[in-house]
Amino acid sequence: MRNRPDFIGVGAAKAGTTSLHDVLNQHPDIYLPDFKEAHFFDFDENYSRGEKWYDKTVFGKYAGQKIKGEITPSYIYFPDVPKRILDMVGPDVKLIFMFRHPVGRAWSHYQMHRLRGNEKLTFEQAVLAEPERLKQDMLTVSRFSYMDRGFYSQQVERYLQYFPKENMHFIIFEEFVKDMAGHTADLLGFLGVSQMELDYSIRSNKQAEQKNKSVAKLIHQPSRLKKLLRPMVPSKLAKKARYSLNRMNEGEAVRSELDPDLKIQLFEAHFQEDSEKLSNLIGRDLSCWMN
Repeated sequence: MRNRPDFIGVGAAKAGTTSLHDVLNQHPDIYLPDFKEAHFFDFDENYSRGEKWYDKTVFGKYAGQKIKGEITPSYIYFPDVPKRILDMVGPDVKLIFMFRHPVGRAWSHYQMHRLRGNEKLTFEQAVLAEPERLKQDMLTVSRFSYMDRGFYSQQVERYLQYFPKENMHFIIFEEFVKDMAGHTADLLGFLGVSQMELDYSIRSNKQAEQKNKSVAKLIHQPSRLKKLLRPMVPSKLAKKARYSLNRMNEGEAVRSELDPDLKIQLFEAHFQEDSEKLSNLIGRDLSCWMN
């Protein structure tokens, strides 16, 4: 029997999806895998392994909960994903979208890769370098698409080609962090499961710095060793090992703030029009981004 997901959290990255995963994972009627980010529909290598691999890797521990799903925040960004979800899961799957101020999201994405040792440029230099980086390989695009991921209206429109809007639930990060309980209650209603008290005090995906640079390189950089081990280590075990090792190697970083004037300048230069379009598209007030 196929374990089709009832819902998929499609993104966006750095917009609260880890907190959402950790909150929903407490609900007894909801199954989520014990790792976040399956990367099935966006990674060609995983997608080519087929639905049996997806079922086993992502839903192998499903134990009869009322609904099941997964959250991979890069699904919103890559153009092939909506059609792949339609083809394998069908048109009735419920889709969860989380949006964050596009420049704030870009800054958080940048900080993650800087702290992992992947990014050597300043934020301003990275923004200028991004158009050329986006012409390179998938890994480079995935890491350094700081600004490009913020054009949300284009990404939602791709999903609307294949899925009805009533199957989509939209959450604004800035509202979610202020009232996690209220927005989670709305989402539980959308998903069709019972309301219940959950722990919202958890600190998920806090800004972290890698304690050991060699371990960080092993986790986050391509290597000959990883290529050699890949055929011998089951992908589900490799995902869990990567996730656990990364958590153990993280230490809380000194928080670095984005210059408010630069945030305004970049938003007005790049995202004003797209954000107004997104507001109309999803029927939500996004004035909190525009002040």
